[in-house]
Amino acid sequence: MTFEKFIVKFRLPIIIVFSLITLLLTFSLTQLEIEPNLNNLMPADMPSRVQTNYIDSTFGSNNLVIVILETPDILEPKTLKRVKELTHAFQRQSGIERVISLFTLKNIHYEDGAMIVNPAIGRMPRSKESTEALRKDLKNNTLINGTAISDDFTKAAILLTPQKDFDEIELLEHIQNILDDIPGEETVFIGGLPVVNATIMNDITKDVMYLLPIGLLLMIFMLFISFKQLRGILLPLGVVVMSIIVSFALMPILGWKITIVSILMPVILIAVANNYSIHIISRYNELLAINPTWTKKELTIGAIKKLKYPILATGLTTIVGILGLLVHIIVHARQLGVLTSIGIFWAILLSLLFVPAVLTYLPKKSKKKSPSNKLKKKRLLDHFLPRLSNVIVKHPKKIVFLFILLSLILSLGIFNLKIDGNMVNFFKKDHNIQRSSKLINDNFGGSQILSIMFEGDIKDPELLARMESYEMELLKNENVGQITSIVTALKEISKGLYPPEDPLYDRIPPSRDAIAQYLELYYMSGDPDDFEQMIDFTNEKAQIIVRINKADGYIIKSVVSQIEEMTRNDHEVTMLGGQALITSDMNLAIVNGQIKSLIFAIISIMIILMLVFRSIPAGIFAVLPLLLAEAILFGLMGYAGIRLDAATALLSSVMIGVGVDYTIHFLWRYRDEYKENHDAKESIRKALVGSGKGIIFNAFSVMMGFAALVFSSFIPIQYFGFLVVISIVVCLVAALILIPAMCIVFKPRFLEPKELL
Repeated sequence: MTFEKFIVKFRLPIIIVFSLITLLLTFSLTQLEIEPNLNNLMPADMPSRVQTNYIDSTFGSNNLVIVILETPDILEPKTLKRVKELTHAFQRQSGIERVISLFTLKNIHYEDGAMIVNPAIGRMPRSKESTEALRKDLKNNTLINGTAISDDFTKAAILLTPQKDFDEIELLEHIQNILDDIPGEETVFIGGLPVVNATIMNDITKDVMYLLPIGLLLMIFMLFISFKQLRGILLPLGVVVMSIIVSFALMPILGWKITIVSILMPVILIAVANNYSIHIISRYNELLAINPTWTKKELTIGAIKKLKYPILATGLTTIVGILGLLVHIIVHARQLGVLTSIGIFWAILLSLLFVPAVLTYLPKKSKKKSPSNKLKKKRLLDHFLPRLSNVIVKHPKKIVFLFILLSLILSLGIFNLKIDGNMVNFFKKDHNIQRSSKLINDNFGGSQILSIMFEGDIKDPELLARMESYEMELLKNENVGQITSIVTALKEISKGLYPPEDPLYDRIPPSRDAIAQYLELYYMSGDPDDFEQMIDFTNEKAQIIVRINKADGYIIKSVVSQIEEMTRNDHEVTMLGGQALITSDMNLAIVNGQIKSLIFAIISIMIILMLVFRSIPAGIFAVLPLLLAEAILFGLMGYAGIRLDAATALLSSVMIGVGVDYTIHFLWRYRDEYKENHDAKESIRKALVGSGKGIIFNAFSVMMGFAALVFSSFIPIQYFGFLVVISIVVCLVAALILIPAMCIVFKPRFLEPKELL
């Protein structure tokens, strides 16, 4: 029994089985969850994550929620009153472990031979003189200026440390409620990694809700234009919806969660999964037009018999291309590769089994066309493709040369390509996340944090002197905004023990005993918890907190490299951590993942094509246009200033997986034509006219599906959609122009009939 006859014989069980499986998996969708921690994009055992977690467990997290109030003068009584009330409200709020503001920080000063530790603002200033005196004290306090207040006194910051594992979306709602309950005239901004996480989680939900229906509507529009019949719309739509259900339903079963990368999955499936059923329905309609007396079963058998192998070949190469993401270090990129590949595999099964089975039950109706429509289509497609084939046949060498030359010129932009692992750049420039991040970078040291951890006798003056030298060297770097450590605190304490003219004023104590005495004196008047993020309670561990005021990945990498070089031979520097280090490692992971997935996809597809065409040169011949398309894509990204990030880093695998289909369809048709007429040029003409329509429609269908991504809330996802459309255009041009020209110029033997070899 042939495959086609098997489908016809068991058509009802096939329909029931696929429907039941999809229905059962639908219940799993209720268990879907959104990943709350963006750091989980990277493997849990990645050194920067492990080290950051250890430092955070020792000193407390540096991933703060920063509430910024902006006004012409922050020392205005009404503004100070609001800051005070907000501080107290945040201290009472569950989910907030620690609050730092003008009303929790201390002012250390020297008075009558003794150190006085008072709150930074003990009482509200009631006169211009007291206001200016307070302004002077705050400006000279290195623990406050640049931390809780900007240097120009137009902005105040309240730093909130969330409790570990507290829901960030819920926390952000509590913070917003407090701000609403304590109103004021100041402009308020909320920033920090927890806010970025919460905002991304909220926007992921919106994107899934919006992009899925938009993508489906665009697909329905394309199907209507193509078929103008109900089965031509409902069957591909059913395949896509069932594939999306299967892919998403597997996430909770596998213990995986939805992330920003997962947004791409339904759009990829909308763009790709319908292609196979479209080919089946198109062939069915074509046979019906030629043989109107055939039965529904005969038409179905005829359609499947002709298309099963091309669909399997193109489907397999698409799956293998997307599986290139398996070698990516980004965890959710690997998950996307697995789930999307399963969805495409399910779409292939549906197209080869479910769709033909349903077709045997549907009425035999062909699409009605008016003469004007036929004439119009004749002019648009049938007139264009023969002309194109004539140009290719006459100038094949020029076409190959010009394509390669143009590819080389466009690919030069790759040298301008930059990497960006900073999640803040997922948002538009006018987004509150971007604006708050800029305020933090410009006024409060920077939003990217590095932690340098020291272990040893922290009271050793020699160790503290080295820490100070590192700080001074780093502060020469214009990209470093602020540095905080126990050295900063000790020097501030010295200002409360000595007058400005004393040699020990604003200096590290000269002996271990003096250092111990400094700390003991402070703890008697202040709060030991004031320094908990600088030194542990055993005085055996300390950290330097370095804030980087630029978010660019290459800048973060340069600061990391500077620290590593400075501390290379310092055995008491035991660890480097912080969100900036994770961002730096993510940048490296993006590059490595891009290279690995590209190599994996290219080699795998080469092997498949070698097996399909039973020729080693076939694999090399077919992937050459893909390599040129990749070079053009990355070159255009460099020219346009579009950076590689967690989303655009997935382009290679998706583009190769989807783009290779057009080349396969053309080569398959060309080989069939060559068997009949044994003339390369004539075969090019017939292959282009015969397969060109399907290839063009397939490409435009994919482009229309990915076009939905321009409506995403995230900039990288929008760029991804735009770049996929560009790459599909390049692959389409390569399949319809470059590949035919190469067939004439190089006369590949694997496409010639065996009797001619």
